[in-house]
Amino acid sequence: WGTSLLDFTQGDVFVLKTPATFDCSIPEMWVPMYTACTSVIIPDGQHLDFEVVKATMERTRVTVAHFVPSVLSLFLDFISPGDLPALRQISCTGEALLLSHREKLTSKLGRPLPLFNLYGPTEAAIEVTYFDARDDTPGAAHGFPIGFAGDKGVHVYVTDPNDPSVLMPHGEKGEVCLGGIQVAYGYLNRAELTASKFIANPHGAAGLLYRTGDLGTCDANGELRYNGRADRQVKVGGVRIELGEIEAVALKRFPELLNVAVEKSDDRLVGVAAPR
Repeated sequence: WGTSLLDFTQGDVFVLKTPATFDCSIPEMWVPMYTACTSVIIPDGQHLDFEVVKATMERTRVTVAHFVPSVLSLFLDFISPGDLPALRQISCTGEALLLSHREKLTSKLGRPLPLFNLYGPTEAAIEVTYFDARDDTPGAAHGFPIGFAGDKGVHVYVTDPNDPSVLMPHGEKGEVCLGGIQVAYGYLNRAELTASKFIANPHGAAGLLYRTGDLGTCDANGELRYNGRADRQVKVGGVRIELGEIEAVALKRFPELLNVAVEKSDDRLVGVAAPR
């Protein structure tokens, strides 16, 4: 659905810069193959060397790029107006896309550029919703909406966090749940976790329903907004971090500690420890 929705053509040139162990690499790898356009691969280990990324994108006349918002912001520090003249579109995923990201993009390039906010977890084949972030949007300073289901086969629900069979009224916060052909079967060798996250879809559609743990709201037009997590999972650079796991490891490794608390502050993790 992304190839038609985002208007990719055989004339496009993609940049593949994300390590294959990160799910954001999937669209970078497979969209070019599906559309039979050109894929330019950043050398292994140099995806965060933004001078290399910029030079490669300019030399090969990359037209389409995909970024985690925080990485896009860092990349733009190496850009000046007039750079990357062939670049015609950017999509972002993995973190909240803010109005400040769009403003920095326009300022650094010296021109407005189509910018899309995409949402979706690994368990639902990466991206399932989209939002055109070119237009002014109320509340975008705190994050653009995550938008609309990108395909008729994608089912997006906002449900009661305690009962996924109950749909929340428009505008009220609930858990974002996903159904459709793109939903995975579960976690390998994690039967208990699979049973808690992948359930039979109670809303009339065939297949499984994946409980994302993300909180969101849906308005009467079907537009989704992200409203944080139902648990203590955070993202740093687009990568999922379980704060409780860090705390547990710290307590096991340092027996002299009585308690540990870890929180996210901006794009960093901050910990406080209490000795015995």
